[in-house]
Amino acid sequence: MRVMPKIINNNYYPIEKLLLMFREHPNLVFVGNDSPFNQFPELVKSYEILLEAIGIDFSDFHDEDKRLEGTKILNQLTRDEFINEWRPIAHRVELDDSGVNAKVRYRNVAYNLTSKGLDLVLKLEAHNDAERRHNDTHKHNTLMRWIAGSSFLLSLVAVSVSAYLAYIANQNMQLNQQRLEIQQQQIKSLGEKVHQQEEQTSELGKTKKADNK
Repeated sequence: MRVMPKIINNNYYPIEKLLLMFREHPNLVFVGNDSPFNQFPELVKSYEILLEAIGIDFSDFHDEDKRLEGTKILNQLTRDEFINEWRPIAHRVELDDSGVNAKVRYRNVAYNLTSKGLDLVLKLEAHNDAERRHNDTHKHNTLMRWIAGSSFLLSLVAVSVSAYLAYIANQNMQLNQQRLEIQQQQIKSLGEKVHQQEEQTSELGKTKKADNK
């Protein structure tokens, strides 16, 4: 035997969620007492929306279970003067007793928010909007702090890279200067060797002339 959930307990039920649901779905229609449920299978969706709004898992419910539990909620909201009932007319073509198609009129049930219900909904929406703006502002501020922190880190990295490149450039300059000095010393040493060889060659030439004499 399936156990039905006890939705309404000591007159406590999630009024806020229900009223916001009616605000979001103002055109819901439910089955009236004089309307056979099997004549209006499309209205099962209205009861599912109602139960889903307050977090009821109706996956194991039969359609009639959904109607019974949904009707309890609707009756409670009506007694508490949050919604008003009105009776839209619906027609179905059915076979009469003589087997002829006839148009049959049914009165289903729909609901409007009362001034009390609408006042509470407007307060809830204002509260939710204020909370949403607060959260958006917090997210924005957090994002801006993250961007500022990221910009600082990027600037720090850029400065570090610039300093490193300057250091590398300075090291290369010093290295080039050292290479230049080494080349200059090599050129000077080579020049001195050439000069010595020229002097030796000149002395050798003078010695040979003196010997010939």
